[in-house]
Amino acid sequence: MRTLSRSIVPALPGVVFLSGGQSEEDATLNLHAMNAIKGLPRPWKLTFSYGRALQQSCLKAWQGKPENVRAAQWTLLERAYANGMASIGKYEKGIKFVRKFFVGGNWKCNGDSTFSHEFSKNVLNNLKHKNESIDVIVAPTNLHLTTVKEILNDKVSVATQNVSLTGMGAYTGELAV
Repeated sequence: MRTLSRSIVPALPGVVFLSGGQSEEDATLNLHAMNAIKGLPRPWKLTFSYGRALQQSCLKAWQGKPENVRAAQWTLLERAYANGMASIGKYEKGIKFVRKFFVGGNWKCNGDSTFSHEFSKNVLNNLKHKNESIDVIVAPTNLHLTTVKEILNDKVSVATQNVSLTGMGAYTGELAV
């Protein structure tokens, strides 16, 4: 790295290595090690050609079978995430990319304080999902934001809606004032 930082001009956008001859994990660990070095000027991006560091696990998961496509796609996402973290020096060996699903909903301009309280307490707090894989977010009307936030457990997050001069109704993201 010291040799590269002394000899490569700053105007160069990036330095790309070939990852051939290494296992996926070794290639990712080596990229991480180079990017984790502190104290050396490095005005260019340091990365590698990702062919080998991405494809072996995907091909193994896929095995040419249509029913394995989803597993191969997840494997690709995990390898891409791992290499992305390595390219900024933040890779941890064996890191797994965990894509979280996002489920959200809003009250629109509907619901009163009784609805906000009861729905939050009896429905939202009783949702059965794993926080590790699903983010659940609800956006009540601004008038009931504090009430809902105080009632909800840590499995549901609270967001807010913007303001509009409309009346009651199904105005997505609007607050009647």
